[in-house]
Amino acid sequence: MNAWFRKELDKGFTLVEVLVVVGILGILAVLAVPAYTRVHNSALETGAIKGLEAMFEAYQLYYRDHGYYPPARASFTTEFYSHVKGYLPRDFKNSTATDMFIKGYEVRALTRPFAEGVTQGGLIKGSHYFTIMAVPVNPSRGLRTFFIQPNGIVTDGNTENPV
Repeated sequence: MNAWFRKELDKGFTLVEVLVVVGILGILAVLAVPAYTRVHNSALETGAIKGLEAMFEAYQLYYRDHGYYPPARASFTTEFYSHVKGYLPRDFKNSTATDMFIKGYEVRALTRPFAEGVTQGGLIKGSHYFTIMAVPVNPSRGLRTFFIQPNGIVTDGNTENPV
């Protein structure tokens, strides 16, 4: 009976073995979490850039059909989205963006007339410019802000360099 009892005791792990395994898992977690965060943020930023490009195309299509851009505003606003929503690609409307949001970002636009442009009833007739920006919903995540200019070039909101 003594030999049987000794075999039962040998089947478990010692406290030192458990602590070593927990320590190794902790080290792996410390190495993996920042890498995952970088990859996740990169994917969100790529989505924001593609979303801005889709918004740019929607703005151009809206202008082609109406002869003016969506209502002019003196500050960045999300109001434009309802005007261009019908011009966005179907997959973008259904899965990527929902009412002014690209996953992880809020989309805002600024439309203004140039000196020779005329604003009538909130609509711009004539020369104008617009900028669409994607602002991180949670800035503490380290995501960048992006702008797309009237020439279709997406720039980093901090450096103003093309991305």
